[in-house]
Amino acid sequence: MSFNNSQLYPNCDILIHKNDVQDLGFDKTKTIGEMIDLAIMHGCNIIVKNGKGKWYLKGKGMDIEVLKDEIEKNTGKYPRRMCYLLI
Repeated sequence: MSFNNSQLYPNCDILIHKNDVQDLGFDKTKTIGEMIDLAIMHGCNIIVKNGKGKWYLKGKGMDIEVLKDEIEKNTGKYPRRMCYLLI
């Protein structure tokens, strides 16, 4: 998997409780660069940061358009969360 662009959606989370790689999330001290590397390695197009808490990888093997639709529905509904879409 490779990507050409990423888009940040503030106050957004999708695929709640469907963490594809690490059920309990990744340590909050990881950087966005480290998370992008992990997302690419595991084929996940979604990275979620839970406020000042943990990181989560989601969307493994899912169609980008489906992910965009989910993001559109949920943007603004989850304060303090950030959703990154890798495309």
